[in-house]
Amino acid sequence: MTIKNHKGEWGWNVYYDCPNCSTTYWAGIIGQYFCEICGCELENRSSGIEVQTPKDILIQNHFNSGVIARKQTLETQADNILKAAEILATAFMSGNKVLLCGNGGSAADCQHMATEFISGISWRDTFLPAVALTTDTSFITSRGNDSDFAEIFQSQVATLGIRGDVLICISTSGNSVNVIRAAGEARENGLQVIILTGKKGGKLKSLGEAVIQAQSNDTQIIQEILIAVEHILVKLVEHELSISGWVWNSKKPAPDASSR
Repeated sequence: MTIKNHKGEWGWNVYYDCPNCSTTYWAGIIGQYFCEICGCELENRSSGIEVQTPKDILIQNHFNSGVIARKQTLETQADNILKAAEILATAFMSGNKVLLCGNGGSAADCQHMATEFISGISWRDTFLPAVALTTDTSFITSRGNDSDFAEIFQSQVATLGIRGDVLICISTSGNSVNVIRAAGEARENGLQVIILTGKKGGKLKSLGEAVIQAQSNDTQIIQEILIAVEHILVKLVEHELSISGWVWNSKKPAPDASSR
C-alpha cells in the first residue's frame, strides 16, 4: 500500500487511519501500513488538511493503544490473575515469602510490588515478606563484573529461596536471559513461579505456574498494564488473607532477645 499526500508525493503531513479501531497514524512517525493494535490494513487520509498535529496524534494514540490493550488483557488474562493471586496468598499463609526479579523498568516494578506487599494497599503495614532481587547493588555489580550478569538473579534465588516460596519474574519481552535462569533455578528448588510479561511471552511463558501476558507488543504499554496487574494482585492477596482470618505478621509480638 503506497501512502502519498494530496500532491501525490510522500510527505510529513500524510495521515492514515485504521478502519477497525480508528487509530490514526502519522507517516512521519512510523513507516508501517498495518495497524499495530488490530493488524488491519491502514487507509490513507490525504485530504491535505491538517486537523491534528503530530504531537496530538502521539498523545491520542498512546492513550488509545493503552485502553485497547487493557481491555484485551482483561478479557484474556483475568483467570491467570486470579490463579497468581491464589498462589501468592497460599504461600504467605504457609509462612513463605515472595522474591521478585526483572531488568530496567521491570526492576523498578519489582521494588514497587515488594513495597506494596510490605506496606500494604488496602491495609497499612501488612508486612507480607517480599524481596526485590534488584536492590543489592553490591552483589549485582560484583557478580556481573566478576562472573556473569546472566547469573545475578539465579544466584540469589539459589541462596535465598526455599521450597514453597514464590518467584515473580517480570519481563516485557519474556526473553531476558537472567530472568529465565532465575525461573529455572526456582523450579528446580521447589519454588512456584509467576510470570508477568507481554503478548508474545517469549521463553519465559513456559516456565510459570501462572503466566499473565499484557496484550500488547509495545514495551511502554506492557509496562503500564503490568503495574496495574501488580496492584490488582496485591489487593487480591490482601482480600484473600482478610477473609481467611489469617493473622498479619504485624499483630504478632516481637521475639524476646533471650530467645534468639
